[in-house]
Amino acid sequence: MPTPTPDIRVPIKIFPTIRATAVLGLFELVESTKQLDFIFRKSGVNPRQVRDRQQEIPLSSFLLILANAAQSTDDGALGLHLGLKSQLPDLGLLGYIMLNAPNVYEALRQMVRHYNYHQRGAELTLEPSGDTVRLVYGLSSRTEHLGRREDAEMSLASYFSFIKDMVGMPTFPAEVHFEHPEPPYGGEHMRLFRCPVWFCRPENALVYKKTSLFRPVARADNELFKVLLDYMARLASERPREEDLVGHVQFHLAKMLRNGSLDFERLASILGVSSRTLRRRLAREGVRFHELVGRTRLELARDYLTQPSMTVTEVAYLLGYTSPSSFSRALRRQTNMTPSEFRRKFNR
Repeated sequence: MPTPTPDIRVPIKIFPTIRATAVLGLFELVESTKQLDFIFRKSGVNPRQVRDRQQEIPLSSFLLILANAAQSTDDGALGLHLGLKSQLPDLGLLGYIMLNAPNVYEALRQMVRHYNYHQRGAELTLEPSGDTVRLVYGLSSRTEHLGRREDAEMSLASYFSFIKDMVGMPTFPAEVHFEHPEPPYGGEHMRLFRCPVWFCRPENALVYKKTSLFRPVARADNELFKVLLDYMARLASERPREEDLVGHVQFHLAKMLRNGSLDFERLASILGVSSRTLRRRLAREGVRFHELVGRTRLELARDYLTQPSMTVTEVAYLLGYTSPSSFSRALRRQTNMTPSEFRRKFNR
């Protein structure tokens, strides 16, 4: 048996967010669309944003969604039930990497290594010791707030579900640990995990026998696994460093501009802060929002104008300008070139 690589840790520093796919299971658990929209709005989230699989939502809002959903449905074990609804394809590219890994342990290594692709604001660790492996999860912030218990239970139930999907049958842990005290529905944990479940522990963890995790992933394609890893590496190289505020703002600005929308309030919400806080942090960096918009538009304009199939009109509207002439004026102010001159220069 290969020697596992110890203690891979991915700390998340700023702008805690999670992909909207994390709440997909609520659409099954909460039958009433009206009730579901009420839960989202009460948590400060636009229901349309949650239904967009490509969106990220603030982690604080996600925790409120969990707490409000548990209260609204009168389901104390909602976190566990929601976790069981999780499927690897919900993780997007990361999920398909895991589905094509050579074995479950390697799949979990990749999940830990690239977890910030799915969620920012958490720490996930894979810790081999003796004949067991611990998969440890926790929020980076130690602040007590609504939804923390549901989040921990959902996360561990999700990982349990992922392992079952990879092996093709339930693979039960040796032990399960939770930070929070035992809730009234503690029997639900035993029913789900079928092993000793301990509460008031220092960490949230699934503890597996090593032999359970070195099983091959059913129907994995090793060649596809390598291709997907290469693609993930390219995406990771394009994503800004965690501490790079300006890089994060430009990264999300580019996504918003490509989708034909530009809204400062929405941008702040995606980044998990208030608009006032975001303005203050940008000022601390010595930049203004409109300057970043201009800089991001210029970078996108260069990408678009180097594609011969795209007309200047298409580029103008993709970048959020009201007309090709307003785009041309803005480009001339920034570069002293017309779009045609700009295109010729960078297509050489």
